[in-house]
Amino acid sequence: MTSPSFPSSFLDHWVHALKSRRGEQLNDLPNYHLSDPESLVTTCNPISLTVGNGASIYRNAILPAVLGARNEVILVTCFWAPSDTLDAIRETLQTLADSRQEAMRTSGEEALAPLRVRICFSSRSFFQKIFHPWSRDGYAYPRAAWPKLGLPSDPILKAARIDLSVKSLFFLPFSVMHPKFVIVDRKRAWMPSCNVSWETWFEGCIEFDGPAVNQLPLLLSSSGKQEVMGKKLKAYTVLSPRLRMTRPRIDD
Repeated sequence: MTSPSFPSSFLDHWVHALKSRRGEQLNDLPNYHLSDPESLVTTCNPISLTVGNGASIYRNAILPAVLGARNEVILVTCFWAPSDTLDAIRETLQTLADSRQEAMRTSGEEALAPLRVRICFSSRSFFQKIFHPWSRDGYAYPRAAWPKLGLPSDPILKAARIDLSVKSLFFLPFSVMHPKFVIVDRKRAWMPSCNVSWETWFEGCIEFDGPAVNQLPLLLSSSGKQEVMGKKLKAYTVLSPRLRMTRPRIDD
């Protein structure tokens, strides 16, 4: 196997190592790569690197792009908690809804295509994890629950032709899904180290485009998050901008 970014001497050894442990990973989620380890290799074009705390990264690097979304926003995180970051997400969706309604009043309802917003997380609270369905299909939150999640209500979003879905995926006792990324219109992606949570730690976020954007959220067909994403995808990946490559993130 060869790649524009990697010598065969490296990739062949890496692929062989994955194949040699295939039997141990048959029941893992994700495990799409077992039949085609080479599918984990991709490239990206780094655009920017932002540092700060979680709220500042979302406000300064990610949410301005969400405001400009035309077709789709995918937001995946591990922890979802009341926080400045969650407040910023709610405010952004509210502002986006207001601007879309104004555009429809001016140009007509059909002037704007529906905007799909898909939110996935794993951990929200102690009781959420205790009572979470033991299923790879995850749990789809009803529309009435969105305000309790810190999001705008369904009537506000529906009036702006924003199609929101929210799902969680968690496996008892401790198996959270840990990826964190945001994709806007399948053209650009952001991979922050921060969750949607209250911590004020020092965090970083890489913005990139290129082939890795479409490969980033690839999921198994049995994963509940596939429905949230809305297209047939293969699995989560963790991007290394320096190496220009992806690898699977599998939590213990």
